[in-house]
Amino acid sequence: LAAGTVVGIGPIVGIGHARSLQRQQQTTAARSQGIVDTLRFTWQSKVVARIPLVNPDTTGIVVRFEPANDGWNPSIAYGNLYDARDGQVYRTVKIGPQTWMAENLNVKPIGADSGWFYDNLVSNGLIYGRLYTWNAVMDGVASSTSSPSGVQGICPMGWHVPSDPEWTKLIDTTLAPSATAGTRLKAKVIWTSPIGKDDSGFRVLPAGYREGTGTFYSGGSSADFWSASKYSETFAFRRNFFPGGTNVNSYVGEMATGYSVRCLLD
Repeated sequence: LAAGTVVGIGPIVGIGHARSLQRQQQTTAARSQGIVDTLRFTWQSKVVARIPLVNPDTTGIVVRFEPANDGWNPSIAYGNLYDARDGQVYRTVKIGPQTWMAENLNVKPIGADSGWFYDNLVSNGLIYGRLYTWNAVMDGVASSTSSPSGVQGICPMGWHVPSDPEWTKLIDTTLAPSATAGTRLKAKVIWTSPIGKDDSGFRVLPAGYREGTGTFYSGGSSADFWSASKYSETFAFRRNFFPGGTNVNSYVGEMATGYSVRCLLD
């Protein structure tokens, strides 16, 4: 699909992510009575939504349904990012001068042994996105400590992999004091005590990670995000959120480890 209009994003109870889309054509007689074409959405053979269309051209229209208990902050005015590479739509959020993806990247790298769902389960991918090695994230681009990083890497066009200083800007400047940034950035769901406040709409979920050996750890209890800044030839900087913690840790991680990715608007 070409980039198009997002005509519906919102909660729906009990159906998860609805994927089936059909265009329902009205008869000529019905049109004469003022009834327009509709987009009809089905889940398990049941119609769950109908959207009337004035323009019969449905090219590029994307509609996304989400569970009602997914932890989005109803007080935040989220934006939307359409990824033309695979048709996925992500929510975005403006925090101070920065505009971030409000959920984890979920695109599958082409020709790269990376981009795993936690425990290799698609259902986890729908919640947490994918886990990537640092090399897959960078897509052949050198390390950067600039702000902005200038590294598109695995991110959609017009977005980039945040450098370590850009993470610092999010945490220490916009969300000062940094000692509480972890709680303020965590989602209100899944995490154990202290439960996230998510007053910024950043909505960090505990996606866990994948070791280079192929073993998955900490799903449902911690989250790690790559930066575009390397520490050495085999390690790069990452940001860590952990259970019981109120801050955000700055660590290094082995480049072969699979961590989550958030992209930042250029």
